[in-house]
Amino acid sequence: MKRLALFFAFIVLSSHPLFSQLKQPARWEVENKFTEESYTIVSLREDGLALIRDLDKFEDGKRMWELLILDTTLHENWKTEFQLHAEVRFTGYEYVSGKLHLMFRRNETDILRAEILMIDLVSHEIKRSNSEAKLQIRLTHYTVVEGNSVFGGYVGREPVLLIHDPDKNNNIIVPGFFLTDTELMDVRPNRNSTFNILLFARTPAKRKIIFRTIDKLGNILVEDEIPVDDEKIILSGATSVLEHDEVLVGGSFAYKNDKQASGI
Repeated sequence: MKRLALFFAFIVLSSHPLFSQLKQPARWEVENKFTEESYTIVSLREDGLALIRDLDKFEDGKRMWELLILDTTLHENWKTEFQLHAEVRFTGYEYVSGKLHLMFRRNETDILRAEILMIDLVSHEIKRSNSEAKLQIRLTHYTVVEGNSVFGGYVGREPVLLIHDPDKNNNIIVPGFFLTDTELMDVRPNRNSTFNILLFARTPAKRKIIFRTIDKLGNILVEDEIPVDDEKIILSGATSVLEHDEVLVGGSFAYKNDKQASGI
């Protein structure tokens, strides 16, 4: 039997640099068999933590999963179990306004087939939806905008962005993608039913960063292009959450085709 423990801790330094004291204001602990799966820990920000794991057991041919909710003092608020298709794997999540969205996907090399759970952490109501697109998408990003799931990734080497509307049970392919020599750097939800995306394009003519703000139905609301020096390559990039019509874009770059960052 192994014992799994979570704890919040902080270090209080003394006046002498060689000594410190560890304080542990909160702790959650459970016994876990060696044969049992470990938990995946999901941040609920100021509302605590969600712990998710495969129970490695089946009922009616479906795989059982466990969800456990801890508050910020690591007190156990809620625990439940749910059934999913036997072949799915936990792939992505998003937490928005008291609702936890969990995305489970079948074979990652196959067409996009995902089961999505929207869990209200106040009422404990669980809603389900299924998204199936006839595309072999290698997923790199997942988020949620006003209940709609946003999938970002690649078909072959070309980026793609797909939105699943659970109320209408349909998928929307966002226009302006499927571009060669282009990388999808970031997909970031805002607080006004929109989200930001960041692309790095290396066309024969020039290199540029493309910033867009898109609504939950896939309409492009804002688009801006930032030129990049020919001798530089963008390794990573991210945007801030849009607030008061202002957004920050940051990342790292290298020179030529080097893989090691040379600056920010």
